[in-house]
Amino acid sequence: GSAPKSQDAPGLRALGALWLAVALLPALGTAWAQPRHGAALHTSIVTLGSVVMAFLVLTLSSQRTERELRESRRRLRVLANIDMLTQVPNRRRFEELARRALQSDEAGSAALLLVAIDHLQQTNDMLGPAAGDRAPKLVPRCTLELLRSHDVAGRHGGDEFVMLLRRSSTQDAMQVAERIVRAFRAVAWP
Repeated sequence: GSAPKSQDAPGLRALGALWLAVALLPALGTAWAQPRHGAALHTSIVTLGSVVMAFLVLTLSSQRTERELRESRRRLRVLANIDMLTQVPNRRRFEELARRALQSDEAGSAALLLVAIDHLQQTNDMLGPAAGDRAPKLVPRCTLELLRSHDVAGRHGGDEFVMLLRRSSTQDAMQVAERIVRAFRAVAWP
């Protein structure tokens, strides 16, 4: 397959050195050993070297498999938490993040903002799926730069997005909603 990963390099070098040793040691051992012990020494060296090489190969394979498994798990966590179309937290992940935020904040100190895209189905029907997909992609673009780092946002589903504005009043939420609508209109019409 592909070129070895940098994490595999030390193990591969050790495997190469061992292979070279297994290839050369029998010849050196035979030259120094008495003729009647030469064949037995040769067999012992080759057998031991082969066992050690097999162990190294299995260890390298196990390490690589473990790294690939960790990376796959990381990717699966991302896929399980992110709405693929909009690249923002999905409903389940939003609820998880919002629950944590609400537990750490003072009761009644947050505002929940629900943003829905008007006439998304008609846009999809009249202009096609590409246009229907473009609108939900624009919402995060328009909202994320208006939110603070401690606010929580996500896609609630379909044409709805939800934002938990921490340490905010209803009036604050209305101002954020107005800015989101203005920003969305500015980018959606062209």
